[in-house]
Amino acid sequence: PKILLLPCVFFYCLGAWAQQKQFSYINFTKNDGLPSNEVYEVFRDSKNYMWFATDNGVVRYSGTRMEAFNLPDNVVFIIREDKQGRIWFFTHTGKLSYYENGSIIPYKYNDSLQKNARMFNIMDAIVKDNGEIWIGAANYNYTISANGDISILNASAVSVKDSAVLNIYTQNETAYTAYKSYNTAANPLIARVYKDSLLSQTYRIKLKINENKNRTGTIFSSGYNYFYITNKLFRLNPDGTL
Repeated sequence: PKILLLPCVFFYCLGAWAQQKQFSYINFTKNDGLPSNEVYEVFRDSKNYMWFATDNGVVRYSGTRMEAFNLPDNVVFIIREDKQGRIWFFTHTGKLSYYENGSIIPYKYNDSLQKNARMFNIMDAIVKDNGEIWIGAANYNYTISANGDISILNASAVSVKDSAVLNIYTQNETAYTAYKSYNTAANPLIARVYKDSLLSQTYRIKLKINENKNRTGTIFSSGYNYFYITNKLFRLNPDGTL
């Protein structure tokens, strides 16, 4: 019986392994509760809720139910979470808000941000542990202090001829991208990765001449930065290759 049992266990394990490779995909649409079929970002928070950013508001998905929220501006590009567990929304017009304890709360410095901001074409954003908010845009980068003071860097003004330099800041398990200099005609794109404020690697990413560079972003996972620009995705390896 022992001799017969071993082949049975072997084939059972093979079957179990094969079943684990079978993934089930669901295509969510407005019929499932999305406010729009135009989704700009999907974000998983620390409680494992999935958030969908659309051009008509955001929804939170529990795995069985979608819950929709109205914001000060419903065209949402970026969703982030801070260390307090608040879910932040970065929008087309720059009006910020966050979700906390079941409510949407407008950012208290929105009026100042609207008054002082020069252009919003948000590529990336992050809420730092010290309360600062960093926003990376195509032509301008914004730093908002915990007290609402706004600093603006015009990336185009410091561009070097035929140069587009993008800085990627990685700390813990978060990552943030912002242009240091910006030139739409530049090729290749220079991407510099900083870890804990120290320059780690420099990458030269070849693109087509005049290829759109307005949509970029990165995530950090298992020791790698996964970087996208427009419709291209790269894995930036620690040895400087991609």
